Amino acid sequence: MGGVTLIRDLGEKNHVDFALREAIDAGTIPGQSLLCSGMATRTGGHGHMGLVADGPDEVRRAVRQQLKAGADIVKIMITGGISTRGSSPLTADYTMEEIKGPML
Repeated sequence: MGGVTLIRDLGEKNHVDFALREAIDAGTIPGQSLLCSGMATRTGGHGHMGLVADGPDEVRRAVRQQLKAGADIVKIMITGGISTRGSSPLTADYTMEEIKGPML
């Protein structure tokens, strides 16, 4: 009603956002289009709600799992964050080998 036509959610625990998107798409509840993201982070990394993936093969596997589960996009936490103890947004959590494509 206020002009919002799309909402992007960059990761929820247990894919709650996927269930909400499905309910909106089915007309069960009212809402705008919802673009949902799966998440991946390294062991002990920032954004611990996503899949834990260490090393290039595990990162690719995590991306595939999130897409198979219904993710429209996949967010990977490539640096630490201010809200995760022991991590920093100034340091890399993933190497270039872990994040470079092809991811699939």
